Amino acid sequence: MVCNRTIKWIMSVFIILNTVLGISAHGLALPSCPSDRDPVTSPWSECHGTYAYANGKKYVGEWKKGLKHGQGVLKFGQERVQKGTWQEDRFILSKSFHSGIKANVKKLIKINRCLKCNLRGANLRKLNLKGAFLAGSDLTGADLTRTDLTGANFTGAILNQANFTMTNLAKTISLTGTQLVHSHLCRTKTPFGEMNDNCQAEPRIKPKP
Repeated sequence: MVCNRTIKWIMSVFIILNTVLGISAHGLALPSCPSDRDPVTSPWSECHGTYAYANGKKYVGEWKKGLKHGQGVLKFGQERVQKGTWQEDRFILSKSFHSGIKANVKKLIKINRCLKCNLRGANLRKLNLKGAFLAGSDLTGADLTRTDLTGANFTGAILNQANFTMTNLAKTISLTGTQLVHSHLCRTKTPFGEMNDNCQAEPRIKPKP
């Protein structure tokens, strides 16, 4: 017969190994995506891969069910990149998002004012920012989908790569001197009419091996 002491020792070893292996497995990087499959028609999922789009953009990062999901980098050319967290093909959080930016978001929500603030990659979707004062602030990559910006002041703000899907910019007080390079404007109302620049899915080509 096996004595109780031996049984306890075996159980202890099993628990330790299970804990260590569990932690190690959780910490492992995702496997590489299959380069011989299209990430959408034969969806890449729970993997890390590189995909080039017909419009010249290239995404390097994690995928889930054929969509950019997790940590990744979308390159727009030689210099412009969108690096951070993706959720179901939507960029939601910049890598530069830190406690200082979180504090600025809280400040903006509380007093509706954030002069020359760093709000890069901030999630501001569907917020009520009527009359918000954001002059000189950096909102690169910020998500402002369906955000109420009636009467908001963006004088001199940096809005590059920001997402303004279904947002009304026509009633903002000022967009003077703003930068809107590569901003996502889909069903976005502006002082110049409704913009629908990026409503269609990005054209795709076969993944690189």
